Amino acid sequence: TFDGWYAAADFSGKKITSVNAETTGTLYAKWVEYIPTIAEVRALADDTETKVAGVVNHVDGKNIYIQDATGGILVYASETPSCTVGQKIVAKGVKVIYAGAPEVKSAVIESAKTATIFAATTFEDLANLVADSLNLKYFATRVTVPSLNIVSYDSYNNPTVKDAIGNQAVCYKMMLDPDEFPIGTNVSITAVAGWYYGFQFVGDAANIVFLPSPKITVQSSDPTMGTVSGSGTYKYGDYVEISATANYGYQFSQWNTKSDGSGANYGNTAYVNMLTATNGATVTLYAKWNVNTYTITLNDNNGSGGSGTAKEVYATKWTNSSGTTITSVAVPTRTG
Repeated sequence: TFDGWYAAADFSGKKITSVNAETTGTLYAKWVEYIPTIAEVRALADDTETKVAGVVNHVDGKNIYIQDATGGILVYASETPSCTVGQKIVAKGVKVIYAGAPEVKSAVIESAKTATIFAATTFEDLANLVADSLNLKYFATRVTVPSLNIVSYDSYNNPTVKDAIGNQAVCYKMMLDPDEFPIGTNVSITAVAGWYYGFQFVGDAANIVFLPSPKITVQSSDPTMGTVSGSGTYKYGDYVEISATANYGYQFSQWNTKSDGSGANYGNTAYVNMLTATNGATVTLYAKWNVNTYTITLNDNNGSGGSGTAKEVYATKWTNSSGTTITSVAVPTRTG
């Protein structure tokens, strides 16, 4: 690849980008080796010898996961490498597909220098990662899934995690202490997207962060009108039912996130998720109530002075048909 013109034969000094018409002398063209992008390497036919360059995301023995602006790939070194996470390496090897994922095997590391690691891509759940088998778009790149739940451990104490919609993934060589992180623990993971005939997280135990469980408390806005239940501490993804039971003369209206009713409303049969984005937060829901109104129709039965309607707002007041407060009803009369 052409790298520019130089005034010195050893390419010292700055590149020459312009010259005056009266200038005489010699300019030297500098050529540099072209190293294909990771996307270009991944597109090569199997068993093609190639070079590849990228920033190291994770090192596991001879396995080096690297990434550039076009994607990620696994480099399997011929000898245990000395490169570290955050360095940009250039390696030479043979492109193959191993266990369903692209790899440069039998690789020799030609250079390693300090670089800037790529930011992780954040996913709300595992859906796009576990379904990535068609093109392995995120393979060997850094990914974050902020809310997961530990559902099991293997014999090496590698956890399997699950998202809120049921997708699961193994955390490869990310061993935890089951006593410290028991099944049901909520965690956040920032690691490398691995693939071994299916998606798996690749990293270290330090890539798994404990998330405090959320707490839900329920309160009645007026205990004389009804009672509530369902407060507790729950795991991420738990299905939680809360209930409100109205006392006689009242009926349940809705749940509200503020005691004065000025917050978000949730109806009697509402299905709600993500009440809070803060790990370990306490969410309080308040049951709001309506007072029952009872209507009585007065029939004077062929008498006079007693027909009409009266309404009672429970335990509060009686009103007539025009809305005027009354303390008693007329006594009808009838001749005969």
